Amino acid sequence: MGDLNGDGDTSDQIIRYYEISTGTVINTAVYGEFPCVEGNIIAFETWEPDFGEDVNGDGDTDDMVIRYYDISCGEVVTTAEMGFYASVDGKRIAFGTYESYLDEDVNGDGDKSDTIIRYYAIPTIRQGDLILDDNDVYIIEGQFDINGSIIVKENATLILKNAVINFTQASDWQYNMSLTNPLNGNPRLQAANTTVTSTYKYSVNFAPSTYVNVSDSKFVGSPPPAYCWLWVYGTAYFNNLTVHGMSASGDAEVFLSTSSIGSLNFYSGNVSAYSTNFGVVLTYGSSLISMDKCTVDTVDAFEDSQQYVSNSAITRVISNDNASIWLVNSTYTGSATAYNRSMIFVFWYLDVHVIDELSQNVPSANVTTVYPNATVAGSKLTNTSGWTRLTLMEKMMNATGSYPVGNYTVTATYEVYMGQESMNMTGNQEITITLPFIIPEFPAFFLMPLFMIPTLVVVLIFRKKRTLF
Repeated sequence: MGDLNGDGDTSDQIIRYYEISTGTVINTAVYGEFPCVEGNIIAFETWEPDFGEDVNGDGDTDDMVIRYYDISCGEVVTTAEMGFYASVDGKRIAFGTYESYLDEDVNGDGDKSDTIIRYYAIPTIRQGDLILDDNDVYIIEGQFDINGSIIVKENATLILKNAVINFTQASDWQYNMSLTNPLNGNPRLQAANTTVTSTYKYSVNFAPSTYVNVSDSKFVGSPPPAYCWLWVYGTAYFNNLTVHGMSASGDAEVFLSTSSIGSLNFYSGNVSAYSTNFGVVLTYGSSLISMDKCTVDTVDAFEDSQQYVSNSAITRVISNDNASIWLVNSTYTGSATAYNRSMIFVFWYLDVHVIDELSQNVPSANVTTVYPNATVAGSKLTNTSGWTRLTLMEKMMNATGSYPVGNYTVTATYEVYMGQESMNMTGNQEITITLPFIIPEFPAFFLMPLFMIPTLVVVLIFRKKRTLF
């Protein structure tokens, strides 16, 4: 085997374990014997005379001390308790202890010669940082209090399932959760039905080349003014997320659905949001955000950023610098203001129904809309029900004022037949255009075979009769 703990000899008893999922033997390099494992905890005893150290700090080196190894983070913890034959059950390590070790009458029977069963409670508050690296996979379920940060590096994965993560900070920003330093892969976070919290402000940071998938989870602080701020530089999927604030930058690719975000500060990359509630959406640089079916108190665009907002409800709309905001079927109950060279565009849906003189639907009719200056705004074909939808601009707003488009000319054509209407897009509109013809019950290429089949039948019958006579 060799020198497993690197102390220059091959005479030690070293704790190792077999990882069933990978079929590999892991060397902890920790001196100990008679191990017992449950979950991520390997409990064992260490005989100080063989180890050559005062493990429990009592001033001598002649004790048998209970220690444990945490597989999840590779840390060895000394309980400082004297005992032997450790056994793990959940958060407790049971072991035997000679009263003579302790020089105490532990069970009160008048002597110090008994063997007593005791147990050590593994601290419920983890002390120090939890660091995952290499290809580590660490799963947290239930309550997890940590007096430190959680750091996921290289190609490690942190999985949170039905968990409550509590950072036991003593001040704002003391601890954090970070995915960082990708190497030979991507640091990953998978969280479901999880709450991350603290009584002070804290941050959760996702560096470039990291991958995040979070659902039905909250990153919150309690009580106020404690809160969490997410920083996203990698790829992140959030479904039903609640968080006070989020910033996205670098090559961030963020996908939000059915979430609640107090403030979104977006500097670069792309964000797509669906059915999400925002307090404030601020965009900078050349960032691009698309929001559909969202509720937003304030959208505010700066520099060269762009915001595309569809089917949403907004209170205030503000654009600055050279930014642009596109509103499609979206209402704003407050003001819409453009400053500097920025622009705000307002669009609505035009639904067109094309029918014939008998009010029959006309499929595959071409519907073309034309601006007042005679340039084409858009063109689409009707569906099998004779309907089509076009998205048309009502007005453009800039620092000098509001400029409505005016009336569109809407033309429907089918073969040689044409109908036309005029429409001002001051909101969603619906029109019906009647074409001056009656659409055949069957398309023309079906009619010829229908006439040919009876003719062929008659010819065949006639030939058969001539043969008989």
